[in-house]
Amino acid sequence: MGDYVGERALLFSEPRSATVKCTEDAELWKMSSEAFHRAVKGPILEYMKERIALQNTMVGLETLECLQVVGRGGFGVVKMVKSTTTGTRYALKCVRKKVAVEQRQQTALAMERNILAELDHPFIIKFVRSFQGVQYVYFLMKLVTGGELLDALEGIGLLNRSQ
Repeated sequence: MGDYVGERALLFSEPRSATVKCTEDAELWKMSSEAFHRAVKGPILEYMKERIALQNTMVGLETLECLQVVGRGGFGVVKMVKSTTTGTRYALKCVRKKVAVEQRQQTALAMERNILAELDHPFIIKFVRSFQGVQYVYFLMKLVTGGELLDALEGIGLLNRSQ
């Protein structure tokens, strides 16, 4: 659910890696590689390539290099990291287990992870995968730069309907 159905194969001339099975009547639409490349250009093409790069859930915690800290919170820290194997940059949310347990937030943390894993929307940060460490739980997510929305709203003030 919420995944792509063949764009990767069309973009990178790879064989399809999944099978789609219909459980009810459906209409099948087919597009040739040539038609796809004529139709998909510019920003949408770059967006699709970026989303596909985030699908690489084989990235391991040990292959992430910390570039800088981008945020701090009550439970831990968010770091900008880069995969040493692919070069893709991510945000890595590092949540201290001890603090989460002390504040009885284990269930909320697990629920946050499960909800993020199910969501795929342009206005919600894309979750890639999670890791368990000795002292931390890690959430690997798409890196979004530009600051905090709350900080921007404090500077701008109330938004009008069109904004």
